[in-house]
Amino acid sequence: MSKVDMVNHPPHYQGNGLEAIEVIEDWQLGYHLGNAVKYILRAGKKGSRKQDLEKALWYVRRVIDQRPSGLKGTIEHGQIAEAFELRSCEAVALRLVLSASDRHERLWQVNLLEAAMFLERAIGVADFIEKIEAEPAP
Repeated sequence: MSKVDMVNHPPHYQGNGLEAIEVIEDWQLGYHLGNAVKYILRAGKKGSRKQDLEKALWYVRRVIDQRPSGLKGTIEHGQIAEAFELRSCEAVALRLVLSASDRHERLWQVNLLEAAMFLERAIGVADFIEKIEAEPAP
């Protein structure tokens, strides 16, 4: 039986063939967008999905008034979303956050505002599901 490496490869940051840190480094995301992506990718894998999405939204809102890094990664957002089994709203939010990192993207701030909107929807879905799962079975 292999021991889980909670320092170097924690399971809540693992996707199917990808790690959250690989995505963040590949896209060369700064602190804020990197954390937003980290929380989107680990949503529900370490505690509450809703809380992770709320944290991602917090970071997105912090960077809306800043200019993103201008760098772009090579791992496609669809591959990332699939590897981390993201729900549709989470996948759209991820795509928008990643596209906002491209300094050549004229609508980077609009992308982040849209990402915030999709994260709010994802939080609502996660909240709804948590409430249903918490209800006692009939």
